[in-house]
Amino acid sequence: METNTTVPSSEALGELVSGFTTTIKERPQWLYIDVNGKEKVNVPELAKEIMQEARMVVYPNFPYPLQYDEKGGYWKSFDIDKYTEKKATEKLQQAGKWSNRTVKDTTYNVGINCYQADNHLTPAEVMKTDKVAFNNGVYDFTTGQLMPHDPELMLLHGHDYNLAMQGEAVKTKQWLADLMGESITYIMEMIGSCFYHGMPFQELTILSGDGSNGKSTLLNHITSMLGMTNISSVALEQFADKNNRFATSQVYLKEANIFADIDSKYLDKVSVIKALTGDDTILIEFKNKNPFSYKSFAKLIFSANELPSLKVNTHGDTRRFKIVPLDTKITKEFISQHDLKAVEREIPRFAYECIEMFRKALERGYTSESERMAEVKEQWLERNNPVERFLKEECSFDEKDAGHSATYVYSRYRTYCINEGIRVLSKQKFIPLVEKQGYSYVRTMKNGKREWRFKGLVVEENDPYS
Repeated sequence: METNTTVPSSEALGELVSGFTTTIKERPQWLYIDVNGKEKVNVPELAKEIMQEARMVVYPNFPYPLQYDEKGGYWKSFDIDKYTEKKATEKLQQAGKWSNRTVKDTTYNVGINCYQADNHLTPAEVMKTDKVAFNNGVYDFTTGQLMPHDPELMLLHGHDYNLAMQGEAVKTKQWLADLMGESITYIMEMIGSCFYHGMPFQELTILSGDGSNGKSTLLNHITSMLGMTNISSVALEQFADKNNRFATSQVYLKEANIFADIDSKYLDKVSVIKALTGDDTILIEFKNKNPFSYKSFAKLIFSANELPSLKVNTHGDTRRFKIVPLDTKITKEFISQHDLKAVEREIPRFAYECIEMFRKALERGYTSESERMAEVKEQWLERNNPVERFLKEECSFDEKDAGHSATYVYSRYRTYCINEGIRVLSKQKFIPLVEKQGYSYVRTMKNGKREWRFKGLVVEENDPYS
């Protein structure tokens, strides 16, 4: 009986060895052969490989896990379990070793190893007020220069474009100048301030004017500059609603809160708004979580066809509001003159110009205000006058009547203010404000008594507060 003793050629042996070597080389480090000769998954090694491919960390006092974005140079929030499940599934399926149990064990292992139990820093403690990340580096507000990305900086906000520190955003500035005139200076300072993670100016911005004047387009453009993940969108009236205790949680770690077309109704609770713009601590409460104190740096930016009426009575209250009128009506001619695609392409240059405008405002200690802004704000404050509201809501004019005595009118005004939660003005300040509304302050006779009165001013007798 003959035996086949054919010896493989050297070429065939070379291919066999090469194939065997490749198989060994391509075998993942987390696969091993057990004592029974079976290929098994080393879960800790698989978890280690996943952690080596991306920097991930979980801090006890952070609301979410963090993953470092190598391209953007910042730490972003992410779902560590979903991420690990996806990566583990891809690797295990490629090796033909997928099982639900192995994926779960790997996910648990990654979570445990990324958890920094001894690090009790909060986001507020790691935040860098004067540094902000772009794709081409980290801008330093102190030096005005770009520095390399560095995960040790623990930056929590990224902007997905290269900051262009040369050139000029000509088309953008022309568009804005045609929309709002000289108010463009303030708008650029305000936009630049959004990249600064502090609240140096206690201000709230409202773009005002009738419809079809570019307010929404401008808000959308600012959103594009900052990025959707860096903004919240809560209405002004929601912040003022004492029954909406979760509203403030939306601004947590956001660069801006942007909301279009706020309601014009009277807002009777502005303490939270003052706190949000005043570098004060506010109470943040997430559902099913313990509330905690936080200093917001989100710049509040709104638009309104009609400005709301607020309970503000002091200079400290009113100075917070920056009203930016957009007086231009958007016509076909205006649209044809401004290429918004070109405006969008200028975002990297315009962002830098806005940042530099803000730095100048920071150096001098205040932001700009155009004459038109001041004019519109003055008109709004006059309409927002609580004395005027009292006269309209509680009084009437009767030209045949001598009017109620000033003492009685003032007492009713005091009652009105106390019940509405409005600061009561002194009688000396109250009288000239009533006169400003057209009522003569005269001493006249009525019912046999000569008293100082507001001529023709009659307080309605159906007093809801009596």
